[in-house]
Amino acid sequence: MSYRLTHIRRKLDPDYASGLEDQIMMLREEVRRLENLNAFVPILDEDNPLGQQQSHARSDDAAAIPPNMATAIEDVSALMWRLSIGSSGEESFIGPSGNFCFPIAYCDDPDVRVEKTTATSSPGLAPGMELLWSDQANMSSVIHHLLDRFSQLINPIHQFLDGETLDQIHGNNLSPGLRLVKTAVVAAGALFSDDANGKAFGDEAAAVVDAVALQLCRQSPSISTIQTLSIMCWRELGLEQHNMAWMYNSMCASLALHLGLPVSASEDIGLSSPEHDTLFRESRVRDVRLRSLWSSVFMDRIATSLLGRTCMLPWKRIKAHSFISSIGPSPSLDELAFDHQCRLWFIHDQYMDRIYSFDFSELSNTDKSRILLDARDQLYSFRRQLHPQVQLDRNSINPSMIYLHMSYHMSHILIHRPYLKGAAQSDMYKLCVWSMSSAASSIVRLLREYRKVAPLDQISPFAVHSVLTAAVTHLCNATSTHQTLRSQSIAWFRVCFDALRAMQQRWIKAKRGIRLLQELARRWQVMVALPLQHGFPPLSDPAWETLEEMPELELPPNAGYDGNETGIPVIFPDIFNQASMDPFDMAFYQENLFSEAC
Repeated sequence: MSYRLTHIRRKLDPDYASGLEDQIMMLREEVRRLENLNAFVPILDEDNPLGQQQSHARSDDAAAIPPNMATAIEDVSALMWRLSIGSSGEESFIGPSGNFCFPIAYCDDPDVRVEKTTATSSPGLAPGMELLWSDQANMSSVIHHLLDRFSQLINPIHQFLDGETLDQIHGNNLSPGLRLVKTAVVAAGALFSDDANGKAFGDEAAAVVDAVALQLCRQSPSISTIQTLSIMCWRELGLEQHNMAWMYNSMCASLALHLGLPVSASEDIGLSSPEHDTLFRESRVRDVRLRSLWSSVFMDRIATSLLGRTCMLPWKRIKAHSFISSIGPSPSLDELAFDHQCRLWFIHDQYMDRIYSFDFSELSNTDKSRILLDARDQLYSFRRQLHPQVQLDRNSINPSMIYLHMSYHMSHILIHRPYLKGAAQSDMYKLCVWSMSSAASSIVRLLREYRKVAPLDQISPFAVHSVLTAAVTHLCNATSTHQTLRSQSIAWFRVCFDALRAMQQRWIKAKRGIRLLQELARRWQVMVALPLQHGFPPLSDPAWETLEEMPELELPPNAGYDGNETGIPVIFPDIFNQASMDPFDMAFYQENLFSEAC
């Protein structure tokens, strides 16, 4: 009898292999740290008596970093919090993830600030509301326009309201709760209006909510109030009104905790409210509660990232069903993308809460490395589990999908930022440079995809933060002495810079971002990266002549690659053979991105 042996080929898991490579890198770093603890007992290979000289060479290489590059790395990796004083004496506290905490001489000019609106309320059940709705007959077309703006450009991304509620608020005979929600929706929709009447009406609506917000939290703690506060937080963030945005976010989180939204509702919870008895079925009550929870959590995460603060709804305090469980058997692309956003930001918050904490610097290198490895593993696992309908290789791509992938890559950048600080020739540094550069370049690609489906002036305000984060990364890489990296980074930086210029017509953050990048370019001595009309590079800079035609740069299909089958770019020839890369971005780099990205 003969036996036939068959070889069973195991399916390759690129994320598992990537994780092992990361662990090897961290172990190497720990070995080097232990070697340096005792300079009198160096660990040398007997067959390689030059090992000690190589160690000295690494130190010399690190010391040979140009001053502007060292400054850029120090600024980007610093976990600093900034207390700025406005021209009116107003204090503002910004954390390191918000991109506006760099040590530069930067202040907000009057033309990038928005005047605070106020309302003169009169006595009644809802002070100030009669100001908004008294002339509703004559303003019907404006109201419907603002409601449509909200339904088309805001709600698909943030899922504040379900379809049934959106239909209801188009009517006139509304309950007090829905009337309040409608007022907030009008105020938010006005940010996407180019009509003077629409903007003025939105300001009036916002002033009305502002005048009654605290009273509503005291007298009407309901789901409608939570929805209103969350929508108003979005509006204030869009206007760069950090103080009021955080106030609305804090009140929203407090009310959500008060009503028990972070814990999944039971069958009979929330049915004592008369409004629920008349408007919702039992299942709808649970669905609305769950939607309100995750939309408010999503806004809390966005506000936290933009302002660099601590979440008001900590991830350890949420034990609720997923958002998608409140949707029927056929969720839309927007709903699927939002559900993934909630999962992504939940992961993001777990590690940002530890990496951007005050005691992060006190952790050992081993603990720091373990946190980074866990964060990367969770993010890769999330990417593997993406629903097929929200993958970018589909024919139909909508803005919600693009925002989801932008958030994913922005999370990679922010999580790796603090780890840049260290020896320039260390494996940890190389890993961070590669991961951040890969993620920032992917955001450039997503900007290209967004232009195909919508104009940039209709982009969501929190996407401005993602683009600005990528731009800072590319500008930091532009300080490199490696010509290929320098050229590519400047090209990609200009894509982000031009995108911010297009966004500044609507979003103040984009205008502030442009001025921030100009100041950073001066501080890091890379004025050559700025377009000619926005910077004045020295005529003696040899890179200026080579980069003068960068927006029209075209390279042959294989340019920038090492010629093998891996498709690894040669931005850092000695780095990418060692550091692990996001396997999902491999195909992206195998394309000819140089001409397309510009």
